[in-house]
Amino acid sequence: MNQDTVLIKEILAGKEHSFRFLIEKYKKLVFSVSYNVLKDYQESENITQETFMQLYISLKKGTDIDSIKNWLSKVALNKSINLKKKLSRTLCHEDIEPLIDNFSNVRSEDDFDLLSENVDKLPEKYKKVVKMYYLERKSYQDIGKTLDISTRTVETRLYRAKKILREEWSEVYHE
Repeated sequence: MNQDTVLIKEILAGKEHSFRFLIEKYKKLVFSVSYNVLKDYQESENITQETFMQLYISLKKGTDIDSIKNWLSKVALNKSINLKKKLSRTLCHEDIEPLIDNFSNVRSEDDFDLLSENVDKLPEKYKKVVKMYYLERKSYQDIGKTLDISTRTVETRLYRAKKILREEWSEVYHE
């Protein structure tokens, strides 16, 4: 019986010190897996905590875990990837600038807020496509399937949405 198997049996028997020992043994591994994906110390620490919490819950539920090291690595990696996707969906300058073809006037937070408001004012059929493409980072094909429209229609709607945004933008700066 290897050391991890003994630790698992002790954890299931209620010996808290065994779980603390397991955490000490693998915390650097779990943190480094997460940090390699996120490049964020604080978020990686959070993922490390969540991963060990999930391990504890899974063990108590009776989940069969063959290799603690592999299980922890896989869970930390998946949690980190999911968080990175979630964080990348947050509206930021890099996401919104392509909407107006890197229009050079997006310089301030006020401009950014104005552009975000204009995206929200787009007709629903354009707004959906814009958000799916730029925020959810879906391909034309995936958007077409989701909305039950052709890829060409997705392309056209994105083009028209950008045109509307450019017109709105130019009105603001030519008043």
